[in-house]
Amino acid sequence: MEMLFDRSFFNGHVPVLENKQMGFVISGPLSQISNLREILSAYVGMQHSNLVGFVSDDVGSSTEIDTALQSIASRAAMYNKLGYIQPPTFYQVGGEKLFRDAVWSRLRVVFQADHNYYKKHGSYNFPKRTINGG
Repeated sequence: MEMLFDRSFFNGHVPVLENKQMGFVISGPLSQISNLREILSAYVGMQHSNLVGFVSDDVGSSTEIDTALQSIASRAAMYNKLGYIQPPTFYQVGGEKLFRDAVWSRLRVVFQADHNYYKKHGSYNFPKRTINGG
């Protein structure tokens, strides 16, 4: 996971995985680490992708893990065929507004690619003052 995040940092805050189906296969006690599930769910939302689910080896026997892997793969294929993407969550909407505002103001110099992407895709959609005060 660290390698995934480290190597994708150059993309900045641009959703390069947009409209993709994403699932996570994790070794370890995932059921005991709810923060990790939240972080990964928020990451998928910020990418404008669809979270298909999680599979962990803490579910039981190898037969149960195989069944869970088959289930997540089947759901990913079905959602992809249907073009289904979950509606935006609080994390996605809130995160996008935070990054948008930061890039618009103090981080524009550092994140030029993000600024250009946001400008091109209409992300700068916050209220703007008009000359007539309206």
